[in-house]
Amino acid sequence: MTSNTFRFALLLIATCAISTSTIAQIKTEAGCPAAADMKAAQLYGLWAVRFSNPPAGLPDRATMLLERHAEFAESLAGIVSRDLGAAAGTKAIAGHSANVALALPYITVDASGDVGEQRTAVTREGLGDAKLRLAMNLIGGPVMTPREFAQREPKTTLGVGVTLNIPTGEYLPDKLVNIGTNRWAAKTEVGLTHPIGKWLLEGYVGAWWFQDNDEFFGDQRREQDPLAGIQAHVSYTFKPRLWLALNTTYYQGGQTTLNGISKHDRQANSRLGLTFSMPLGKEYSLKLNWSRGATTRIGSNFTTYGVGLQYAWMDGR
Repeated sequence: MTSNTFRFALLLIATCAISTSTIAQIKTEAGCPAAADMKAAQLYGLWAVRFSNPPAGLPDRATMLLERHAEFAESLAGIVSRDLGAAAGTKAIAGHSANVALALPYITVDASGDVGEQRTAVTREGLGDAKLRLAMNLIGGPVMTPREFAQREPKTTLGVGVTLNIPTGEYLPDKLVNIGTNRWAAKTEVGLTHPIGKWLLEGYVGAWWFQDNDEFFGDQRREQDPLAGIQAHVSYTFKPRLWLALNTTYYQGGQTTLNGISKHDRQANSRLGLTFSMPLGKEYSLKLNWSRGATTRIGSNFTTYGVGLQYAWMDGR
């Protein structure tokens, strides 16, 4: 990634935003919390990115998906996606629309906890693991111009995606808290959307697969089982850009072992939420969302509320 990415990341952190959403969300207003007071969960979502000085041949606009870091609950991992069709000479694979993205995230971690009877706090900052992502539609979703996309009739769409976590991040074997993971990981995912009149049904099934870390906190061997997840969304469109959605997700697995000894930390959690979106003019949408833990075995037992302002554009080509 170029320095433009980091410049945008600093601008993003200085922006006022709250809670989470599966869609882009930005909120700016007087009296918003200072950047130092913001939590990682307040930045989760899909963000619009504009590069001030993009490299020759690359577009100046992109999207950035901020998610929970695979290792740390109070941290961020991001993927920046740009349409490289013009630069690469193609926008499709075998006639199907596709997207390839490479990200090199910059991560800051502030962690504290008890080690024995002593309270300890650490800070880590630097480049995280690189991520390479390929997504492609298998059914529906042909290659279209923005104008064709805006005029399309919704149809059933089936897509697949693969995300590869490359262990390029900073890793110190003698430290318990690290930015890099020192292991390869891959996420495979299948998504299906099906419109029924004003209703839209969406479902996603995926799993993370992890390589062993042979240098965990010294010479210990840390293994982790696959972490599988499923998401379902049911939305109803009252009129264009005015809709209400019910969202649910469930994930299970991910138990770890250390030198062959189980840590008994298998996850089996589910969450439930609502999202409401309404238009504000031609280019903006206001989004309200709520979610809470439905069933929890370990972690994720919290409630979130969010307000987001989304801006969308098309260049008309």
